[in-house]
Amino acid sequence: MKLLLSIVLILFSFLSANALSAVEYRPQAAKVVSVYDGDTFWLQFPDSHEDSDVAHAANLIAVDAPGDGEVECEAERVTLIAKRLLLGKTVWIEWDSHDKRTMDGRLLVYISRIDDHSADLNALYIAQGWGWVPRKFPADRKEQYLKLEEHARTMRRGLWGSSCAPSL
Repeated sequence: MKLLLSIVLILFSFLSANALSAVEYRPQAAKVVSVYDGDTFWLQFPDSHEDSDVAHAANLIAVDAPGDGEVECEAERVTLIAKRLLLGKTVWIEWDSHDKRTMDGRLLVYISRIDDHSADLNALYIAQGWGWVPRKFPADRKEQYLKLEEHARTMRRGLWGSSCAPSL
């Protein structure tokens, strides 16, 4: 199953790499059409100038969540949370001033509700302990997220209360 999911991720990454120039890095609506794991999913941009059927692989910026090789004992639970919150939903996408894509071409995005742009899903992930802040990458909201992470750790929320909490 993991091999199949990895192949699908590579295929979608390849397809989205062919449309790299088509994404406009401006705040905009996007539809979440697939969820791979807690912080990796595919977006379609209905208001873009490209074919609206093109799906772009994306990650939450300043958030790392359980997945293959990372706190796997919680990966299934956090993936289910991501599916419940995102799958099939139209969301509001914003961009960081630092990186817009990962080294393999996935978009790096902040996500909020389409009807409330201040409802920061990335921050919710960290505050609920469903993920942690990657230490080695810059991000505009990193300091805010680190404070949320520290509080989640103190309160033993989510991953921080499990037997396989990430070691940072």
